[in-house]
Order: sequence, then C-alpha cells, then structure tokens
Amino acid sequence: MASEAVPRRAPHLAAMFQKAYAQAVMIQGLDEQIAALLEQRDKLESEIVEIQGSINGQFEQMVSVAKKARMRLRAQVVNAEQQVSQVGHMKLATPELAKGNARAAS
Repeated sequence: MASEAVPRRAPHLAAMFQKAYAQAVMIQGLDEQIAALLEQRDKLESEIVEIQGSINGQFEQMVSVAKKARMRLRAQVVNAEQQVSQVGHMKLATPELAKGNARAAS
C-alpha cells in the first residue's frame, strides 16, 4: 500500500511544484519590473532636480539684475535730488547777489 500511495501523490506534488515555480518566475519578473521602474524614477527625479536648479539660477539672475537696476535708479534719484538742491541754492543766491549788485550800483 505504501508503494501505491507514492505514485498517487506524485502528480499532485508535480502540479504543486509547477505552480510554485510559475509563481517564483512571476515574482522574478515583477522584481525586474520594479527595478526598471525605480531606475526610471531615479532618472526622472534627477531631471527634476536639474530643472529646479536651472529655474533657481534664472530667478537668481533676474533678482540680481532687478537689484542692480534698482540700485542704479536710486543713485540717479539721489544725484538728481542733489542737482535740484544745488540749482535751488543757486536760484536763491542769485536774487540776493542781484540785490547786492543793484545796491552797490546805486
């Protein structure tokens, strides 16, 4: 009887082995797909970081140019205010000189 039990189990054991083997092959395929997806994700993340760096560089350049323009504009405004102030003093001084010259001539 023991010899008859082994042959009856053999097909069942073979089917279980085939099923386990098929599942192991499927897991291996999934692992390969996961590895490929992770590699693709790493590449995309690297590209995003590169793009972010480029964008940050562009913004830094824009801010720097705007800051320099603002500084030049402030310098021009200060210079213009000084010139206006000097012209105003000259105008105030001129009537006094004119009055003084007129008195001296009289």
